[in-house]
Amino acid sequence: MTTAVGDRTTASETRNEEKSVKGPMHEPQQHSFGKLTRSAEGSARFYAAYDDAQFSSPRNDSVCSKFEQLLNESDVREASNSAARTSGVHVNIESYRCDAAVIRDFSWTGAENVEKTMAENKRADETMRHQFIGTYSGLTRMYPRRYWRVEPTPITIDLYDPKFRPWFVSTESAPKDIVFLID
Repeated sequence: MTTAVGDRTTASETRNEEKSVKGPMHEPQQHSFGKLTRSAEGSARFYAAYDDAQFSSPRNDSVCSKFEQLLNESDVREASNSAARTSGVHVNIESYRCDAAVIRDFSWTGAENVEKTMAENKRADETMRHQFIGTYSGLTRMYPRRYWRVEPTPITIDLYDPKFRPWFVSTESAPKDIVFLID
């Protein structure tokens, strides 16, 4: 399902426990998707009002180091005791973790209202296993957080990038800033 909201377009793919469901979503999933879209767009709008120069790459190592610590706390490649209650973040291998766009996207996708909406969606629809937000900076936020495995095991490099996923690419022809996957 592709939805245009204002000057943004979002896409989703839903999966229930039995099989992948492509095409029209069921009403509870449409409602959840709409809630997440409104919540994330409200959060992104706040950050879009700022010039990217304000989010320029940190000029000193201490600023980058503090951001790296925040990012590592929510990195899906690290084990977490609160995985079922929080979202996790994956940054693709090609993105500089202290890049202005990554910092901005980490901030708006992790806003309290977005986290709250994801938690409400999960409680409201038991068939919804995961919700994803993918950005052009290569950041993916997923709820609930789960440990990120690179498969097959002999491969040691994680090449996942949301920009190359079918649910992201399918919205390329329309103006957009964010893409959602509800799983």
